[in-house]
Amino acid sequence: MSELGPVYPGRASLGKGHTSLDAVRRPSVGVRPDANCLAVGTVAVMRRAFLLAAAAFVVAGLAGVQMRFGMQYGLPGGWRLEHVRFAHTHLMYFGWATPALFALICSLVAERTGRPPSRLARAATGLALASAAASFVPFLLDGYGFTQVGALRLPLSMIASSGALVAWGSWAVAYAAATWDLRRDLALVAIDAAVLALLIASAGAWGLAAAAFAPVAPGMLMDRLVPFYLGVFSNGWFALAVVGLLAGALAPRVDERLGRVAVVLLLAGTLVAAFADLLAIWPAWIAVAARLAAAYGAVVLGLQVALAAGRARWFGALSLGAMLTAKGLVEGALALERVARWSERAALPVWLAHGYLLGLVTLALAWLALRRWRPDAGGWFWGVAATVAVLLVGIAPLTQAWPFARGVWVLPLAAWASLAPVVGIAALAWVVAGGRRS
Repeated sequence: MSELGPVYPGRASLGKGHTSLDAVRRPSVGVRPDANCLAVGTVAVMRRAFLLAAAAFVVAGLAGVQMRFGMQYGLPGGWRLEHVRFAHTHLMYFGWATPALFALICSLVAERTGRPPSRLARAATGLALASAAASFVPFLLDGYGFTQVGALRLPLSMIASSGALVAWGSWAVAYAAATWDLRRDLALVAIDAAVLALLIASAGAWGLAAAAFAPVAPGMLMDRLVPFYLGVFSNGWFALAVVGLLAGALAPRVDERLGRVAVVLLLAGTLVAAFADLLAIWPAWIAVAARLAAAYGAVVLGLQVALAAGRARWFGALSLGAMLTAKGLVEGALALERVARWSERAALPVWLAHGYLLGLVTLALAWLALRRWRPDAGGWFWGVAATVAVLLVGIAPLTQAWPFARGVWVLPLAAWASLAPVVGIAALAWVVAGGRRS
């Protein structure tokens, strides 16, 4: 028994260092009898998409390292720290996590239907990768601002990013077409909710693009739209997609009925809180109640994942469930105004964001990718987890909550520690591509 599940002796060979997990995976809820007849080439396409997303992580991670060294030594070429941060964040969200989720969800759906991902799904995943890559340099140079192109000043970062919006909508259509006739177990219910959050977030991004092209952009609306669509994206799309994929891996060990209620709470709470902040016309208690509901949903789902993984003795998934539970508890505390203000004074939001996006989302993607494409190499998950822990410890002294003395070593430590996950994800990509076994 592997950490990532059973390793079967009769796997279909894909060549040196490769095995087809789809050819031997035990049927789960909603799987059709022909689910073992997937084309090997299509499985490889989604693995390549994941590897390209991992390459985007490496580039985005190096931009983050450059930003942290720039805090101490300055940046080259007149770059601004704010713009480097935009480039780093944008590529992490839209070049790494989103295409990686696309690839893993397409693989799960193909496993359940016995049909390969459609051309539309594959094209949308490729467009998402290409758009994120094309927008990286414009964000690096000018952020969300305008770039001088001859006699024109154009919002190149927004123009390049528009391809991602087309990709998200197209992929959602492909997903709906592929799954419309499947029974909605907890995995698909959570992914359905995630796709809805993705579409609502993309509507916010379209609004941001429209405001950028307007003769006079409403500054206050622009300032509210960015956190709106990023918040729905991270707390809705990322969280629910990860829950869906983990539930699919753990089926039928999870509690379907309780999980469905928790998914509704997490989605509804996230959306109501986001719209409350965007519109700023609702009573404050509505946003607080919505955040508490979303937090409760995350706690319940995290406990569901942890308990199911514990029963299966899949300790990687158990750790992910524990992190989702911790995220819910932290979000619940931050829903209270006093705690939120203390967090801001202590400079905790950046550390918490890294804890969620690296500690939960990225590690979940790593565990799921290894389970799908390299179940014989599950030990590498803990190596990637160790690199994430190095970063979180390395940037902790930047917060005011750090209990020990600080000195001139703080910024260099944070910069060097930021390199660790870059190495970790590069190693993961090498393993997934067919490198050394654990």
